[in-house]
Amino acid sequence: MLNSVIEVTLLLLLAYAIAGALFSVLFHWRGLARLDGAAAGAGWFFRSIITPGIILFWPLLARQWLQATVPNRAQVDETISTETLRRLHQWAWCLIVLLVPLILATALLVRPPLRTLPSFPAGLESPARP
Repeated sequence: MLNSVIEVTLLLLLAYAIAGALFSVLFHWRGLARLDGAAAGAGWFFRSIITPGIILFWPLLARQWLQATVPNRAQVDETISTETLRRLHQWAWCLIVLLVPLILATALLVRPPLRTLPSFPAGLESPARP
């Protein structure tokens, strides 16, 4: 009984993920520019980053896409230009590249010392090697 419930649940999750993957292809092709005019000229890297979110939230995005009107370029609220956002993202990536190794090195330096493994009990020693 429990196995069949798990199998049905996994099949439903698989169907949801497949539907989301198919929707993401259509959404990247037609819907992204319709919902967000600033993302119209986005490259493959940005699109690859947002694809998992599109697959996960595809029912919500589908509803927004169906309710959206086609924006004119003049209707797009560009308080920050696309070029400015891309420069900010480049700075953020540079900062991440510098900070992640620094954080990992600090974590290795301040970690508590490793304890040695206990020795085997008398009857469980590893066999002698030839």
